Amino acid sequence: MEHCFSDVQVLWASRFDYQNDWSLRVHAHDHYYQIIHFLEGSAQVQVGKRVVKAQGNLLMFLPPGEMHGILQVYSEKLCTLDIKFTITNPTLANACNVIPVLSLPSGDTLSHIMQSILQQGVLKPPLYQSMCSVQMGMLLIELIRNFQTHSSDPIIKQNVDIPIERVHHPLVRDVLRYLDSRSLDVLCSEDLEAVFSVSYRYLSQLFKQALGCTPIAYAQKSRIETAKTLLISTNATIKQISEKLGYADIHQFTKSFCKLVGLPPARWREQELNFICKDVNIDPDFSNQYFLETGSSFPK
Repeated sequence: MEHCFSDVQVLWASRFDYQNDWSLRVHAHDHYYQIIHFLEGSAQVQVGKRVVKAQGNLLMFLPPGEMHGILQVYSEKLCTLDIKFTITNPTLANACNVIPVLSLPSGDTLSHIMQSILQQGVLKPPLYQSMCSVQMGMLLIELIRNFQTHSSDPIIKQNVDIPIERVHHPLVRDVLRYLDSRSLDVLCSEDLEAVFSVSYRYLSQLFKQALGCTPIAYAQKSRIETAKTLLISTNATIKQISEKLGYADIHQFTKSFCKLVGLPPARWREQELNFICKDVNIDPDFSNQYFLETGSSFPK
């Protein structure tokens, strides 16, 4: 039952904190794809024959055979989230040709999906390989839709399998865009009623039909996903993150985080950081090859 979905197979995932004296030798992978998402910091990278400056939120989509490397880390450290995978469906592989090698995706959703894949690999719950395949497929489809339509504001949902046809209601899409643009604000039902001139009850009915949750529940989940990104990609304290996300105090933040994640934020961060620079094999038969060149010791 571990391979219920075979169009995409995730092989490996990892979170890396490149130190200032590290680099990644220019290389290519012959048989699989790789996505590298730059979360924090800046560096000089090479893709093909191009040399560019990479910084926070840059996404590198690397098909088999694409030469790439990190030539120099400019910042104190460079935080990345990496996934290696294969595509067995020729139609999907062909559709991925519209995805540019370098892009700046809007919002945090792609990062959230990649983090969820990494967490599946760490915890290895039942059917984790199939869940990773489904989530990777969602990520690829959202990238394809984004660049096929040239939209700068794709509607992307994480952690739920939502039939596309169920989010076509224009009011739901407008509310989603609004909530995503106000992800650091504390919103209530009255705020949404004032902005959209409809009752919150009506909005909730539309949301439940499309997403299975209310607008406020969606907003709370999005804030927690943003908190998870901040916890693993910055050195901010729990208090600083709770304040940034608009919580009244650290206790309210911890309660909300525990309710949705199942762990306090400090413990969740510790668990996640234990896997920085560590192989997380989704496919147990995959053997990762490192091309790192380090001036300082590499954690084993």
